[in-house]
Amino acid sequence: MSKDNYKMVKIEEIAFPTFIPKSESPTNDLITSIKSHGILQPIGICRNDQKVSEHKYLVIWGRKRLLAAHQLDIKIIPSVIIDIKPSREEFLKYSFMEAQTSVSMGVFDVWNAIRELYFEHGDERIISKMTGIPLTLIRDAIKSQLIDRLEGGRDLYTHVTEICALPAQMADKVLEVVRKPDNVSVDKSKGKKLADVLAVQDVQMQNKILKAALLNPLGDIDGWVEDAKDMKVYKKKLEGVLDIELLEEEDYGLLKMAEANGITVNEMIKKILRKKLIKEGFLEEE
Repeated sequence: MSKDNYKMVKIEEIAFPTFIPKSESPTNDLITSIKSHGILQPIGICRNDQKVSEHKYLVIWGRKRLLAAHQLDIKIIPSVIIDIKPSREEFLKYSFMEAQTSVSMGVFDVWNAIRELYFEHGDERIISKMTGIPLTLIRDAIKSQLIDRLEGGRDLYTHVTEICALPAQMADKVLEVVRKPDNVSVDKSKGKKLADVLAVQDVQMQNKILKAALLNPLGDIDGWVEDAKDMKVYKKKLEGVLDIELLEEEDYGLLKMAEANGITVNEMIKKILRKKLIKEGFLEEE
């Protein structure tokens, strides 16, 4: 089955065939699972050859998932389109395919399915709500697509995560550091050398080197390492507020956040704390 057959289809365009017994209602466990984790596997559909029907497709397998999507008010569902004529014999034959194809959609499949929605809405949360696909899968698919669009991006990402065994978050930062001014390619040689250096450092030093690189992306790797060695684990105590010590980057981040909100650092801390207390149920919202 070609991955190109994956498609996001509007729920309202899919009908249940009259020649197949009506599916039982979805279980509470299935509904709860979709609520928590989203729709991880596409349903199987085919094109409806009844010209008088407003439904463009008929569901072959995954009917309980489709019913659950209706109940949860999901608007669009990941589907794999099977090119067959709708008939009882064909449906019974192809319904067995679910057991053979019941694997989760990969990032390539998810991207193909959500591509048009992404260009239309550009909001991962909206797409997840519309489709029932887990937000984490959507984010992974979009990130993977952006990496593949960078010339040399995939090769460098693989080197960082597989050859150097560094986490994905670190690979993202390496790509950011060595992205060329044209914004469509990366300096692959420099990126691989940076990853090789990071791989033999402890976590604290890795973060310092990356920080030095992000502060001076046009510098060289030896210079970043030297800058990182000179960095101190700086802590700042918030006098007169709470007995809290902040690392330098935390202090800077808090300052920028306060500036963006047009308030002081102390007011920002109070705002964050109050929001957390309300969310956790320790304080009532006024």
